[in-house]
Order: sequence, then structure tokens, then C-alpha cells
Amino acid sequence: MSTLNISVTDQQAVLVDRWVTTYGFANRSELFRAILRYVDQHPEILRKLAGFKAKSLNK
Repeated sequence: MSTLNISVTDQQAVLVDRWVTTYGFANRSELFRAILRYVDQHPEILRKLAGFKAKSLNK
């Protein structure tokens, strides 16, 4: 299994930890793997995120 490191803000880390606890994931890695599996099955989410990112950059 590969290891990926990401940087997030403190606020984002709190959010991730809250999701782990609220939804019963074993840890942060399990949460992110579940998100990746879901996005892989629903690629339209990435198109929406790409549009959201573009709008955010144009502000």
C-alpha cells in the first residue's frame, strides 16, 4: 500500500476528525479511502469540484 501525505488547515483537520468519530471510521486513512472509493464510483463529483475550484480562484 502506498503512503500519501497531504497538508490541511487546522480547521480541516478538526473536520476530518469529527467525521471519523461521527461516522465510525477506524482512523483518518479509512475515511479518505472511503471517500476515494466513492468518488471513483461517482466521477461527476470531481467535475463539480473542478468548477467550484475555478470559481473560488476567480474571486
